[in-house]
Amino acid sequence: MTERFYTSAGTGAVRAGYDWLCEQPALEIQIVVCTKSQAKDLAAVLAKDTMKRLNRTGEAFDAQAFKTLKLCTYKQRAGVSGRPVLAVYLDDKELAEIESMRPASLCAAPWTLGEVNIWTQVAAPVGDATEPDQTVGPTGAVAAALDDLAAPIVADSSIIHPSDKTKAAQAFKKLYKGGERLDPRAIQIGAIRRGWEIRHARDLADMAGRIAEGRAVKGAGGRSVWQPNILAEWRGRHTTDSV
Repeated sequence: MTERFYTSAGTGAVRAGYDWLCEQPALEIQIVVCTKSQAKDLAAVLAKDTMKRLNRTGEAFDAQAFKTLKLCTYKQRAGVSGRPVLAVYLDDKELAEIESMRPASLCAAPWTLGEVNIWTQVAAPVGDATEPDQTVGPTGAVAAALDDLAAPIVADSSIIHPSDKTKAAQAFKKLYKGGERLDPRAIQIGAIRRGWEIRHARDLADMAGRIAEGRAVKGAGGRSVWQPNILAEWRGRHTTDSV
């Protein structure tokens, strides 16, 4: 599982992120920028010749850090698997896509914290970054249902089979019809805390949101895959997400 980190936002983000990147044990480190023009902010932390070579070829050796730097844009995002990655000015959605490529670790250097408000809930701060007010995850029956949904598939961090989607849809439908509140943000945070990748946790939260709005969701109807008394069982567990 990818280790998640983030820096403070703004002009100091790149320096804090690069300091973190140089502390990683790998000899090859990756920097992903949203657009090529944003790579210019790396000039604050790299020697002039190193910066020029990195811009020209996408690769350079930082003699001071004794590491080979790789640079790509978000659209290219090649070669991040297995490497520590610094993501410069990417938002939550883009970070989720980078994470799906299985980097060893991933540090967000955001322009504003508002662009990474999900990431900062599930990542560790580095440098002078501070922990945000924690979003409370799902509680009670909803949290217990998430425990059951996560248990068989968390190793792959996703809904991996149509039957799993049916199980999730029917669980949310039971919760909704039983009067339980389905908060998509809390459900997304809760799923990530249970080991799901961010992009798949977002899909789960979107499904819950559609059901909470009374919209049709494929798999929510038909013969139930859950036992008849499952809602009472979920309510009886007194489950609360820790923050």
